Amino acid sequence: MGRTKLSNSSINPLYYANGVAKFRGLTLPHGFSTMAMGNMASMWATTGEKREINDGPFYQTTGLDGKNRVHIVPSKKSGSIMPWESESDISPIIYLPSGDPSSVRGFACDAVFTTDRSLTLSVCPADSFPIIVTNINRGDAERERDFVALVIAGWRETKRRIVERTITRLLDRIPLIYGVPTKQSQEKFLKSFQVFIGPGVQYCCYRPRFLARVAGAKSDLLSENIKQIVGCGVSPDNIHTATICTCCVKDQNGNYRFFSHQRAKNTGEREGRFLAAVGLGLENPR
Repeated sequence: MGRTKLSNSSINPLYYANGVAKFRGLTLPHGFSTMAMGNMASMWATTGEKREINDGPFYQTTGLDGKNRVHIVPSKKSGSIMPWESESDISPIIYLPSGDPSSVRGFACDAVFTTDRSLTLSVCPADSFPIIVTNINRGDAERERDFVALVIAGWRETKRRIVERTITRLLDRIPLIYGVPTKQSQEKFLKSFQVFIGPGVQYCCYRPRFLARVAGAKSDLLSENIKQIVGCGVSPDNIHTATICTCCVKDQNGNYRFFSHQRAKNTGEREGRFLAAVGLGLENPR
């Protein structure tokens, strides 16, 4: 229970430090808060607790700037990528004024992306998969056009093919930002993509209705998102999965690792949300 054997991707185990889960193979500052850090969404806190939600230790552990943050509030109306832009817009960088110590903003969308090293991208999933897309991990001398994207992929977003649409938007927009909008540059750029799929509800605990079984194969959110990513041309070797089920995985003491909407529906336990965040970081890793 809690782990899915996958093709077209590589398993990249999480490690845990100070209540935060991280990918071993991702050098960007990032993390996923566990239940040990408490509920991270005020919507699911009691009235007395709303002021007590403390994400400071999370940002201290991850090294991210929690005060210069763009936060995804998943959109139920339509799959949206921030910023909303016309086809003629060649500047899809999320911008917040530099030097502003309190620039925390929430947007009703399902994906955000940026080339700004000072920004933190965040979301509070229920059971949806937080997906990080970047090219920062290669360490290649020819690597250029650094970016990071954060996608939330629950059943609605997966049905709308949000991760596929995000990768397509990145291929269209990032090369334009850096002044090399050619088909050859896009093909080279795609080879540098690294995708990290964080904790989410797995096939063992949730099977979305809109995904029908095909030839006896499993139909679940994780496999469908991997299929979309591979379909965009990302190498399976560059797709990294935590394969951790938010609904049923427990720690060595028998406690659940993450909050889970699906588990709360099944058990009647109180709901909460974990925090997923990533950023390019102020230091250039080259």
